[in-house]
Amino acid sequence: MREPFVISTRYHGRPIVTDVSSGTSVTGHNEVVYQGADILAGLAAGVPHYNLNTAYIEFQNNASPTIPPAAQTDTAISRQAFCTGQYDLLRCPLIAQPVITSSGSHYAGNDVSLTFLASQTVGLIQGLPFSPSDNSNIVSVCVLASPLGSTYTGDLLYARFALASALAVTGTAQVTLVYPLQWL
Repeated sequence: MREPFVISTRYHGRPIVTDVSSGTSVTGHNEVVYQGADILAGLAAGVPHYNLNTAYIEFQNNASPTIPPAAQTDTAISRQAFCTGQYDLLRCPLIAQPVITSSGSHYAGNDVSLTFLASQTVGLIQGLPFSPSDNSNIVSVCVLASPLGSTYTGDLLYARFALASALAVTGTAQVTLVYPLQWL
């Protein structure tokens, strides 16, 4: 039997999270999760609404935050369930058309950059405040497909990364997330 081609093992990306107020950026490496394969299969089959159009920005309200590690077994539901105690998340929309480019002469368009914006001031799951006065720190980000639109319970997780160091929220301005994807 032929082995299936698994695109997610050849994926590269360095997401960048920027606090617009301070201009501080943090980057990191991605963990493509098992649920990401469900999204790729849905895209290949032409299933509506399986495009990557949503991001989670996970935060902790603590001056000394603990960063939960990324794991291939993470799912959208497990990330939502993790929001207890001082943890919560923001659900952010894609704010611009994805930009498609090429990484070299062998490819016509294997790079795509997704840009998301967080302008919320309260978390989605617990309603925790997201502000400097509450010691909010961004600890990880995720990119997802939202087949059910605004109903977050149907979200599917493609990839997640835990920041190497937490990004403190410094102002009331927005947080942007640029998520580059490259398939080789």
